[in-house]
Amino acid sequence: MEFDENQRVIAEIFKWHENRKIEKMRELQRKHIEIEKPFCFLTVNPKPSIELPVFLKAVHKAINKKWITYYLMVIEQRVESEEDIHGFHTHIIFNKGTKYCKVVSEMKNTFKDMCDCSKEQLFNLKVMGTEEKDRKIEYTIGVKADPAKHQKQQIDIIFRQRNKLKSYYTIEEPF
Repeated sequence: MEFDENQRVIAEIFKWHENRKIEKMRELQRKHIEIEKPFCFLTVNPKPSIELPVFLKAVHKAINKKWITYYLMVIEQRVESEEDIHGFHTHIIFNKGTKYCKVVSEMKNTFKDMCDCSKEQLFNLKVMGTEEKDRKIEYTIGVKADPAKHQKQQIDIIFRQRNKLKSYYTIEEPF
């Protein structure tokens, strides 16, 4: 008898918590606050020993995952002097398209030979909502707000021209 009473109390507690969760989600929806963060922003800085064609092959593999239906990708270089252009990295904005743990696992697996994926400054994957995605698009393909980065953006243009790269790639204008 006591066991049945405990089960009933536990069931009531679960039901109460579930109802609270539903109420909170409805409130967020009424306020037009995104509940789900459907996009990702990935930055990958490969090891200096990685050659650009090898890195581009890994990037191509990453953006062609079957669950990715939207992406915007850029390749940038690392320096501020035209005389010494070296190093490169990528920023990729894409739809999450599957469970976050699968996104992380597949992206780390894709880039595991390019960099140490456990180091955030080399492999950085963040989820984001639509508003943040729009800000990241502006950051990625627009003029940077920080004037100190403007020279680097000019060198990015030269780097891309030398390597026959577009300024950015999307699913409509593929890589």
